[in-house]
Amino acid sequence: SMYTDTPIPPDEPRAENPPDGAVIDYHLSRDAQRVTLEIVDAAGRVLRTFSSEDPTPAPADAGTADAARPDAAVPPPGPTELPSFEGALVLYANGGKFFGYKAVARSVDLDASKVDPATNTYSAYFDDSTNRVVVTLPSRTPGTLDLSAGGPAKVDVLAVGDDRAEGLLTGGKLEVVEATDKKLRARFYGDVGGVKVHGALDAVLVP
Repeated sequence: SMYTDTPIPPDEPRAENPPDGAVIDYHLSRDAQRVTLEIVDAAGRVLRTFSSEDPTPAPADAGTADAARPDAAVPPPGPTELPSFEGALVLYANGGKFFGYKAVARSVDLDASKVDPATNTYSAYFDDSTNRVVVTLPSRTPGTLDLSAGGPAKVDVLAVGDDRAEGLLTGGKLEVVEATDKKLRARFYGDVGGVKVHGALDAVLVP
């Protein structure tokens, strides 16, 4: 309404705003203990996965300013879409001094980046970003892995914005799409030092 200092006129349209994002209806033919919903592209590649077992963030207080809400600008935990171009890192962070943070890096630093085949460790550095990610896999088999403390799968991130978040992601997932001697395509999310981080990597790390 444009009437900021007077009551809304009776003929001013008034209704509940629709929910943010897309609304997806689905039907279960029988009772289920666990439900998984996958969003795929035209080629059948999974872009986003939702599960009834995903953790649900506690709602923020109604009186809390948006900038102070830890979930204000970042979607619920879940894999980020892979970059639409090869050779990129997309990184999101929220919490603490991070609010709605997004970084996109496209230029792989081939002098610093490397793949260690002995440990399946993929170190991704970029010339056009101070952000970096180091992923360690128990194997190169595609699939989804838990990011738990002391687990075989590790994602070590550095996110640099108004603040700095660095360390191993915990309480999240790592989805390996492709892992070779030179390249890694993967998506991940988790928590590091109270900052929610999720991102995607699609990059050739060894020339």
